[in-house]
Amino acid sequence: MGSRRSNLLIILFVAGLLIASMAVIVSKETTLGLDLRGGTQLVYEAQGTPANPDPSPEDVDRAIEIVRDRVDSLGVAEPEISRVGAQSIQVGLPDVQDTQRAVDRVGDTAQLFLYDLEPNVIPLDPQTDTVTAANLAQQSTASLFDAVTLAAEQRSECKDCTTNGPRYYLFDKDTEELVAGPEQDRADLFATPEGEALPKKQRDVIEVPQGTIVVRDALTSGDRNSDSTAPAVDRYFVLHDRPSLSGDDLRNPEQNFDPVTNQPNVTFDFTDEGRRIFQEVTRAIAERGLLNFPPQPESFAIVLDDEIVSRPVIDPNDNPDGIDGRTGAQISGGFDITEAQDLAEFLRIGALPVELKLISQSTVSATLGQQALDQALTAGIVGLIIVLLFLIFYYRFLGLVAALGLLVYAVFFFAMMKLIPITLT
Repeated sequence: MGSRRSNLLIILFVAGLLIASMAVIVSKETTLGLDLRGGTQLVYEAQGTPANPDPSPEDVDRAIEIVRDRVDSLGVAEPEISRVGAQSIQVGLPDVQDTQRAVDRVGDTAQLFLYDLEPNVIPLDPQTDTVTAANLAQQSTASLFDAVTLAAEQRSECKDCTTNGPRYYLFDKDTEELVAGPEQDRADLFATPEGEALPKKQRDVIEVPQGTIVVRDALTSGDRNSDSTAPAVDRYFVLHDRPSLSGDDLRNPEQNFDPVTNQPNVTFDFTDEGRRIFQEVTRAIAERGLLNFPPQPESFAIVLDDEIVSRPVIDPNDNPDGIDGRTGAQISGGFDITEAQDLAEFLRIGALPVELKLISQSTVSATLGQQALDQALTAGIVGLIIVLLFLIFYYRFLGLVAALGLLVYAVFFFAMMKLIPITLT
């Protein structure tokens, strides 16, 4: 009697587990890897920065946390982010819609700096003694090759610069178009993230010494002139790398709208030290503007990853003592909402403690992933049927019992995989 009761309890327990497992299988989605679900896989290598020339394992861990925050802000479901070796980070982005935006969002160092612009601009014409608001526009060039060549002619000097060594550019000798770069390592110029080797013939490698940077003026480029019917041309400035402020001096960045133009912008406050430096810099700009005849507003540049995203001017008549940073400031450069949101999110999360170099990029289409999944399921079902038929044919009744047990075990195992969850690849 006791044995029969125990067997009944065991059967009821197994039946309850089976029902619960079926409920889990029906209610929870299966977690699929990139090879089955489709998506983009990126592999980055951590490289040093001026503030951190030799990244530690803790720096890589911190970079992984920042990358995870950036990916989460993109709304990507179930990303796969992990360390590969000592200095590499692998990022899996399933079902990503805008691959290029994801690549830019994940890997950009997001180093933001503020430059007192006119004193740091290196003039294109060596006969130009001083860069002022009146001749600033003439100091930019539409040729990146010319800008990099001018930068390469400068002496290496660095006190508070933003690079930790020279930068290398690779140009086509015939067309003078950029092939690769800038890179910290000369050898990196000749390989692509897809693993293709670039030809070395008819190529010109130019080294820009530390202390000089080439920045793209986004305010005059195509992505900032959406309202213009004329074709936009990229413009480049060559600057002495002497920033006055960095993103570390900002806090509470938010995407907002300009109350006058209703255009998207990014507003922020300063740290105590940042507020003091901001007033000193803007005061110096105002005093310099008063020396012009007639007095003219001069400017500072907000540079994000070697791109000028905003160029506010300081009117010496309205602000002779500079601008008090207690009320914060804003970055406006003709952004669309997505760009403003991305910039605010970059500043909120913070810059990466290392520079991430994209060394591999691969994409699996959802169609190929579904085909692989269908083939795997078909193979699994056929294999299971063959095993069950063999058990029943060879062992008869005991084989039938074993087959039922195998099916129950398969249900339990699949439910556990969904419950944990375990990624299927």
